[in-house]
Amino acid sequence: KIILKTVYETIELDIEASPYEDMELVSSRFIKERILKLFREFLALNLKKLDYRTWYDNAKLYISEIKEEHENTFTLFAEGYLAYCQEEKAKLASLLWPLKTGQIKIEEPWEKSVYLYLAKEADILPDEKRNIAPQLYAYHQLDPANYLILELYFNEGGEEEANSQKGLSELERVYELGCSSPFLFFRAWKILDTQESRLRRLSPFMIRVLSFAQKEGLLSESLLLRAAFLTSNVKGFKPALYKLLAAGYEKYGSREILEAVCRHIMNDRPSDPVYHKWYKMAVEQNIRLTRLYEYYLETKPENLDEPFPMPVKLYFSYTMSIGERKKAFLYASIVRDKENDPLSYENYKQAARNFAHTSLKAGRINEFYAILYKEFFEDCQDAETAGYLSGVLFNHKLTCSNSNIRKVIVCHMALNDMQAYALTDGTAYPKIYGKDVCLLFEDDKKRRFAATVDYELKELMDVEKLAKTCMLFGVWDTGMQLYCCHERIWQTDINRHNLLNIWKAAENIFFTREYRDKTRKKLINYFIKNSDDWGLLTYAESMKELTYGRVDKARTFEFLMCFGQYKKAFRLVENLGYEGISTPVLMKLAVAKIKEVRREKDDDVLDLALQVYRNGCFNDDILEYISVHGIFDIDGCEELWKKMTGFEMDTYYVEERYLLLSMFVIKTTASCERILENYIKKGGKPQVWKAYLNMLSLFYLLRERKISGSTARIIERLCSSSLNESTIRNIALVKYRSEETKISETEEETLKKIVEFCEERNLRFDFFKKLPQDITKLCELDDKVFAQECFPSGIKVIIHYKTDRPGGADEKWKSEPMRESIRGLYVREFLLFYGEELSYYCTVNLPDRTYDTKTKILVTEESSTHGRTKYQLLNRMLMMKKLKAPQKAEKAMEQYLKQEAFADSLFKIKE
Repeated sequence: KIILKTVYETIELDIEASPYEDMELVSSRFIKERILKLFREFLALNLKKLDYRTWYDNAKLYISEIKEEHENTFTLFAEGYLAYCQEEKAKLASLLWPLKTGQIKIEEPWEKSVYLYLAKEADILPDEKRNIAPQLYAYHQLDPANYLILELYFNEGGEEEANSQKGLSELERVYELGCSSPFLFFRAWKILDTQESRLRRLSPFMIRVLSFAQKEGLLSESLLLRAAFLTSNVKGFKPALYKLLAAGYEKYGSREILEAVCRHIMNDRPSDPVYHKWYKMAVEQNIRLTRLYEYYLETKPENLDEPFPMPVKLYFSYTMSIGERKKAFLYASIVRDKENDPLSYENYKQAARNFAHTSLKAGRINEFYAILYKEFFEDCQDAETAGYLSGVLFNHKLTCSNSNIRKVIVCHMALNDMQAYALTDGTAYPKIYGKDVCLLFEDDKKRRFAATVDYELKELMDVEKLAKTCMLFGVWDTGMQLYCCHERIWQTDINRHNLLNIWKAAENIFFTREYRDKTRKKLINYFIKNSDDWGLLTYAESMKELTYGRVDKARTFEFLMCFGQYKKAFRLVENLGYEGISTPVLMKLAVAKIKEVRREKDDDVLDLALQVYRNGCFNDDILEYISVHGIFDIDGCEELWKKMTGFEMDTYYVEERYLLLSMFVIKTTASCERILENYIKKGGKPQVWKAYLNMLSLFYLLRERKISGSTARIIERLCSSSLNESTIRNIALVKYRSEETKISETEEETLKKIVEFCEERNLRFDFFKKLPQDITKLCELDDKVFAQECFPSGIKVIIHYKTDRPGGADEKWKSEPMRESIRGLYVREFLLFYGEELSYYCTVNLPDRTYDTKTKILVTEESSTHGRTKYQLLNRMLMMKKLKAPQKAEKAMEQYLKQEAFADSLFKIKE
């Protein structure tokens, strides 16, 4: 029962559809198929698509086949209905008799309804029950979603009620309760077909009925026109209604239906390109609908080969309530078609120009904007427009047919960052500045590809021509710079036309550091090559010297110097050093900076001057400046003095600094005495040069450094005027003269005074013995030997000594402090006879350590045996004895005794 009810009530408009796959009570697919065929052919009979006899034969066959498989009430009612159709009341009564007698139980309302209807026709109902309409209506109330009961009720109750508005409402109520039987729609169509006024609103049921009728070829044009009229009251978009109207227009081609189609699709997605055909037909038929032309333009394929209809052009010449992209499309189409339609072009020209200027300022670009820009701004006359033009000049149209690609990534190796552009409908408009660009494609899974993706790249504008225009107006944005400089900067030839662009590219932070450095290096080479062009002065004045210097310090410095940028050049070497820079050019800078500071002390200028000087390049300005402000060691002062002397410059300050420094570090050089002599001649400070003389004298005494004759004469003049002024100088002069073979009378007088001066102070040295005896006779040095050592001044020195006599026992070591005669010179006198040896060493007590010197030996000199003194006579006797010359020894003894007797007779000692 459930099977029969469901099959009957759920036959859809698409009769081939099979909604019975999940019916649990269907025992066989065979039954299912036969039931469907049975009802299809019954529907065909009602639609007059099948003749009665064919239907009857087929139905009888199908029912018999079903009975063989499974016999039930459905087969019983089906056989009964066939008997009713054939007016075989006896057969019908026999078939229904088991139901009447209760042999077969029926429970469902539809079964009871069918039984009543067939039983009445078979005349087996009592007379009092022949009015079955109320009973059928009651069953309908029990199962209101069952159309079969309602159909039986209508058949029994009369066509008048069925065709009334109430009957139509009952049909719609059945539909709303879930019934979708084609017989339901067929009944409703029959009502509407005869009474079109019953169609008052396009409810889902009415749309379903009209669709059924249209599918079956039953829908009339007038009924469709009424439905089209009612579309103005429909809210929202209904696909079934759109399908109904679209199919109706294709059949009848009515203007009203077309208007209804357009009106209805405007409730859905009016800008969907799939609807353009309707808008196009409406425009062609001059239909008046609000926003029809806007939607026509919005949905129109962006194909410039198909111009806009004249009504559309006229409409948008007065109003322009569309998006920017579609505006561009419209204007571009009109510009493209200006030769065929010059009047429209003139009407739109000013508006199109204003729109193009606004879009250019906003940086919008596609193939339509490009057409407008080329039309109105290809020969731009102002820098502002040129600047805006450069923002879209390098955009290209990239088309990719691979639907998985979502982005295109543009990689310029000269730029710091990559640029990503989203693909919309397989199209993007990336900025590409040269042939060396690398394009990567990213799919929906973030994977990137390069060579494996097919694409098409198209230039939108005349880049070469417009780039020149932009350059003429001084537009140098990043893209323009890269376009002119190329991805590989070595490919670029710098000239006066592109120099400014390349200059700006070198300072553009959007380029990589490596690219900017290469650009700077190329610029520097160009500047040096064209250093005679004073038009480059502006670049020299604005150059960032440290930035360029790190690329090529030497050439940058040379360029700055060529154009007199001394401050920049000086800052360059001050921060990056002088290495690698030509010394003559450095000297030029040094001289300029010296004059700039007016020869006042400036540490940085002084460093520069000293650097040039040390590199062996200088002039009188540099020498003068460093002589006044420079700080040198003793050797440096000597070298500077020599160079200044060669330039015949005043060397007073250098000489004084040399003397002071020499005394400070206690060091002299080969030229020290010449420097001293010049300093004295120039009226140097006495306290300076006298102190320096003291140092020279001390060096001479302690370190055996020789002094020149001129220095000795200076000391001698000082000694002649005052002996008390410097003991060291006095002693140094004595030592110097002791080494000469000839001494003048004046010198001898001076020496006598000095020797007397030293004797008074108990100062005697071994070199005194080298002087003539006339000078040293007061000192009695004939019998003296000297242990003379140099140690640091002011320390304690202990001398250890012993005397070894021939044939005698060894003496023990004796120790005593050693006297410091003058600063750093320690002297001890000893008396030795011929043949005696004096061994000694010293213990030196320094603040941090104590040490012993090596042992030295002193002997009597051979000259001590010559002469007439008692000491000399005794030594001569000892020597003759050692030489085994008794006669000479006796002679010396005789002479000694005579001198002794003479002395005794001459000098009497009083008791």
